[in-house]
Formats: sequence, structure tokens, C-alpha cells
Amino acid sequence: NRHVLRIDPKMSFGTGYHESTRLCLRLLSEHPPADGGRALDVGTGTGVLALAALAAGAEEAWGVDVDPWSVPNATENAERNAMSERFHVAEGSLEAAPDGPYDLVFANILKSTILPMLPQLDARLAPDGDLILAGILQTERDEVVEACAARGLAPASEGTENEWWACRMRREDA
Repeated sequence: NRHVLRIDPKMSFGTGYHESTRLCLRLLSEHPPADGGRALDVGTGTGVLALAALAAGAEEAWGVDVDPWSVPNATENAERNAMSERFHVAEGSLEAAPDGPYDLVFANILKSTILPMLPQLDARLAPDGDLILAGILQTERDEVVEACAARGLAPASEGTENEWWACRMRREDA
């Protein structure tokens, strides 16, 4: 079930070549969203993770990014991949996306950004949804796992590449 996405990164992050993006894509491939599911990509950049979720079975995906050049870039990449009707992108932080629930939430950004927004990420997650966190160094793993555990989230699968770590979190009662 391989899908080819055509991404022009312009000034945005997310071509699939960075370790953290590859880790997210691996975690997604291990547990793709259910057909008809909704995905949210916080810090979407080029839109690559949201578009990959659509290719893997999500019905709708939202991307948000604080960088103004990401919105037109992600929009163009959705058009390039014939996914513009199912992909929506907005400039801003998490608050720029519609309320959940989302079956799949990506946050491939730095730990210093993820941890303060963890309550809002969790609030958008469907009860049996997946939260894929990346952009985190292996040395920061335990701190992130501990912060997630305080919210009732536990690692369902993890991956590392070079110094980077990523994880698919699920609710402990899911």
C-alpha cells in the first residue's frame, strides 16, 4: 500500500527526507486511519503528513501552521496530489483548526512546542484516536512519555532514526 506524493517544499518544512518526517510516515503506515477518519497536522509545513493520511484512508485532513508561507505551499501540494477537496489548511496555531474529534493528530514539531500544547492536542483527539508526536530528540523521550502519561496517553509504538524519536500515543483505556 505505497502511495507516491509529489511535494514541492518551497520555503516550508516537510519533504519526507528529514528523519522526523520519515518516522511519522512509518508510524502512519503501521496503523493507518480508518476509512472516513479525520486527521489534523499541527505544524503542517508542506502538508506532507496530512496528505499522507488522506492517501492512507482518511476522509478529511486539516493542517495548521504559524508560518504564513506554509498555507499556500500546502494548498499547492494538495492540488498537485488531487486532494484539495479533502484537505484544508489554515494559518495559525492549533486554535486555527476546527474542534475535533480527530482520529489521527500529528505534531512533528519541537518538544518545547509540543509539551505546552499537549492538553489541546489531547482535547482534539477522538477517544480511540492516535497522536503521532515527532521532532523530538531521543534524549527527550522520557520527558515526553511522562507528560503524555499524566494525560492518560501511552506509547503504542515508537521509532528512532539517528538522534530523533517519534511515537504513536493512544489513550490507555482505548
